[in-house]
Amino acid sequence: AAISRIEDADVAQEQLKLIRAQFLQQASIVSLAQANQAPSSFLQLLR
Repeated sequence: AAISRIEDADVAQEQLKLIRAQFLQQASIVSLAQANQAPSSFLQLLR
């Protein structure tokens, strides 16, 4: 029973790590998308 609780805790910890990594990945993708749009927005201001 104790080993099962330890294994369950490890699974929960790994799930949290995965969720955190996925969140950071999505945040990076959004940041890159915004950075890629910034030059075109800047050029539109100059027109």
